Amino acid sequence: MKFTLLSSLLLFALLAASCAAQNPLCIICSPSFTIPTEWSGAQQLLMTGCGNLGVAKNPCEGLVKNADLTSSYGNMYPHLVTLKQLGCKKFCA
Repeated sequence: MKFTLLSSLLLFALLAASCAAQNPLCIICSPSFTIPTEWSGAQQLLMTGCGNLGVAKNPCEGLVKNADLTSSYGNMYPHLVTLKQLGCKKFCA
């Protein structure tokens, strides 16, 4: 359930990126951007992203703060890497 929710959010962000020619979301495709290997790092990164969402900042932060993915994040990690690769190839190449 949690994996589906976060995957859906990531997919939505990548689909939104396809609507703009130079979308700043494509920064995740930079070789210097790596997906954190632990939930605490991912949570920190997501909280930073939430800060850029204007009126959606508070709900986004609430979602990230209350998602406890510490035990399952290790299983999710390879799928997040694959989604990043596919999204970058499709929408940011």
